[in-house]
Amino acid sequence: MLVLVVDDELLTRMTHMVMLSHMPDVNAIGAGSVAEAKLVIAHHTPQLVLLDLELPDGTGLDVMNFLTQRELQVGLVIISAHLGTFRSKLRPNDRLHLLNKPLNKNDLQRVVKDVQLGTSHPSPFSLTDYIQLACMGQHTAVIECLSNDACGEVVIDKGVVWSAQDELGQGAEAFHRLLLAEGALLRVGAERVPKGPRSLFESWEALIFESMRLKDEAVRDQRRTKRGSNSPTTTPTPAAPTLAAPTLAAPPSADHPPATTPAATSTKPPLTEPTAQASTNPDPDADFDTCVESGVRAVLARDFAGAIAKFERAHALRPKESMVIHRLERLRLLQAQRAMNGGSDLPA
Repeated sequence: MLVLVVDDELLTRMTHMVMLSHMPDVNAIGAGSVAEAKLVIAHHTPQLVLLDLELPDGTGLDVMNFLTQRELQVGLVIISAHLGTFRSKLRPNDRLHLLNKPLNKNDLQRVVKDVQLGTSHPSPFSLTDYIQLACMGQHTAVIECLSNDACGEVVIDKGVVWSAQDELGQGAEAFHRLLLAEGALLRVGAERVPKGPRSLFESWEALIFESMRLKDEAVRDQRRTKRGSNSPTTTPTPAAPTLAAPTLAAPPSADHPPATTPAATSTKPPLTEPTAQASTNPDPDADFDTCVESGVRAVLARDFAGAIAKFERAHALRPKESMVIHRLERLRLLQAQRAMNGGSDLPA
């Protein structure tokens, strides 16, 4: 397996290459700039790229963009001394691995083995990946997005999501449409002046989290529709003996009122029975959806403790639901970050 190490510090680059040389079936090659990295990639296709964010002739985004343009299926390891603030906020990703400087040999070997064994499945980088890295590195970039579902751009100014626009509008709604577009072609441009009026005023974490919420909601609606389409459209006909039994009873008379006729009482269950049965056997899907919807409303109200409680209830009902597991992880991180900020909301 070929691993490309991109770092402008010679000592650091050589140290990483030595670590890799001790691993079986791994060859390492180094590059000290964006231009050198592009030259290596053009002649040798790496399976994994170790990438520093700051380079003398550009940024890690430039290398990442070059990989995307060539449609290369590679894994990407971001190595930085400034990941402490951002690492916990980044969504787990098969394409991106985040490692701190100084690099731990065991961490590096674990990532390389994952790629070798095929437990990691690299795929083309998404708009979410670019936004996360641009904001994490405090970069300025214009990310153009083109797909069958959306066409537009997201502007990031010194690590702050500044604006988004597509064919249908601008602002947060355009941001969500672009982020959720499937199979989008992306191009990252250099800083452009003027950058235009600002239309996004939330943090990049909050915007991405909201996009994921909208995606989860759409998936849940599809499941509901599917369950509805699979439900029976006709009501089964009751058994004939049950319907015929009352006709066998004697005609009503003063001595034999209908209310005390054995046949009548044996065929009519108490009116409260269905209600009692429903209360002892609730629909778990309905309860799960209620918990998720209540949790989402709590998130929008920034009631993180309330949202965590609702999603924990949903998790108890469906322990393997990945959407709920991810939501709980993100909420707990956001709650911790809020506590670090003295109880105030996350900075925009």
